Amino acid sequence: MRPQTFALAAVALVAVLAVSPIVRACEGNQVLLQDNFQTMASNWGAANDNQAVNNGKMVLTPALNATYVTLDGGYVFTDMDACVDVALTKGGPKMVHTYGGLAFWGTDYQNYYELMVGPSGTFGVDRILPGRRISIMTFATSPAVKSGVGQVNRLRVQTKGNAATLYINGTQVGSITGQPPQGGGEIGLAAQAGPKTRDVYEFSNLKVTN
Repeated sequence: MRPQTFALAAVALVAVLAVSPIVRACEGNQVLLQDNFQTMASNWGAANDNQAVNNGKMVLTPALNATYVTLDGGYVFTDMDACVDVALTKGGPKMVHTYGGLAFWGTDYQNYYELMVGPSGTFGVDRILPGRRISIMTFATSPAVKSGVGQVNRLRVQTKGNAATLYINGTQVGSITGQPPQGGGEIGLAAQAGPKTRDVYEFSNLKVTN
């Protein structure tokens, strides 16, 4: 749960853009984590100006032109199937340079990956390292993403070994290979605000299965 500001860097790693049939999400035979955000669990840290729980949702409000991420420090995962619903509920008129998403393979607030969607109908995948943001899948428009304020997008990340398969609203949008933390990594929620408004993102129905 640390605000961070990055310039995007176009560094290509292995990525496969694809569109696949809709599949059921997070239906493993064992639920490893489920949070309906009725209260602020201590795993996420304390409520503050950037994060709060309200009406069954985690609400993230980054500073202007900054990224805010909160990691669930209570769990680490190796192979997993993680899902969350995300919606921009307040944003600038052009809705550019603003994104919300699911963080995974995290070790701390300077080391994690994130699948992000924007209200302009775009998505991308970044890797965060100390002082760096590496663009693994450059942000691009996708028909899988619902655009506009108030639209809910379901994000899903399925990991196995060093591979992660990515879904938006049940459609596979790509896969990557990366460097997951030895022994497992944390998941989290992330939001990025544009330069003119403190965009507000709401997250709900977080679930991780094996």
